[in-house]
Amino acid sequence: MKKAELQKKIKRLLKSSTISPMHKSRTTHLLPEMDLKSLQNIYKTLSKENVSMAKLDKREKRLKFKFQMIVEKISGLGKKEK
Repeated sequence: MKKAELQKKIKRLLKSSTISPMHKSRTTHLLPEMDLKSLQNIYKTLSKENVSMAKLDKREKRLKFKFQMIVEKISGLGKKEK
């Protein structure tokens, strides 16, 4: 990948990253001065974080759905007993 492409991808990943705003700002300002190897390392790290966050989001949605189903079953049982 070219340096410009990596910079664009890193900026895109930084928007959804969980790192502090101060570090995001510093990284954004330093991107033009970084060498290709540093940019590749940053991109690889941010990509891994993005994948991990997506997995956590899926897990959270699945758990919310299961919890909702349990609550509906419990509330349904209470209505049937009356």
